[in-house]
Amino acid sequence: MRKSHLRGRGPNYPILDEIVQYDFEPGYVVFTMPAPKRLRVKVGNDLLADTADGLVLYESDHLPVYYFPMEDVSMKNLQLSSKTTFCPYKGETEYYSLKTGSGFVENIMWHYPELITECPDISNYVGFEWGLVDQSV
Repeated sequence: MRKSHLRGRGPNYPILDEIVQYDFEPGYVVFTMPAPKRLRVKVGNDLLADTADGLVLYESDHLPVYYFPMEDVSMKNLQLSSKTTFCPYKGETEYYSLKTGSGFVENIMWHYPELITECPDISNYVGFEWGLVDQSV
């Protein structure tokens, strides 16, 4: 028989007791794990990000999201957008737009520069719109 503290978790997930819970919403969790493979972001023929050190962020009520270390992202054509949002589980979000030869791709990337206390440290990571992440490698 499975040990009671292991019930309800998959074989690769951390023990739930080790995940920080939110005081204002018991049971809601946000945690990260290393991405299982190399990740790339391509826009047209341009490689915007390429990493073997990515993270997968798991959050209650959301699909998993890949996060890239900022040092593995080419920032030369990215510009800070005027858009910001606030997530009560992660914090204030900055968005970046991509300048291309034919215009802008608005709000293509986001970043949490200052996280709330309970959130795992993703302050040196960025996320991209889901359709741009290439998992084929």
